[in-house]
Amino acid sequence: MNIETIYLIQNNPYYKQFLREESHHYQMLYRDDSYLKELDDLVKKKYGLRFTDKLEKIRQNMNTISTFMRLME
Repeated sequence: MNIETIYLIQNNPYYKQFLREESHHYQMLYRDDSYLKELDDLVKKKYGLRFTDKLEKIRQNMNTISTFMRLME
């Protein structure tokens, strides 16, 4: 694992948390620095950081507000 990868992991709280919970990914990072892209995808999927996850969250919030507005009528 190179210095840049270590620096990136230390400065990103999502990476830190993910690697604490699923430490077997460290082995892949030590073998291949390009595994960081796959790790990034896994982190985004787990913590809902993908664009589609954010859109889904907004849609759910809009449905909640819509339901609340219907109840107020």
